[in-house]
Amino acid sequence: MGFGLPAAMGASVARPDDQSILITGDGSFMMNVQELGT
Repeated sequence: MGFGLPAAMGASVARPDDQSILITGDGSFMMNVQELGT
């Protein structure tokens, strides 16, 4: 839990021509919401 957002961001950087989709739950989102502010 909490690894989905960084993994999706890394996949987007690694493969910029492909679409990355992240499906996450509320607990995982709350663990990563502060990363979106920085």
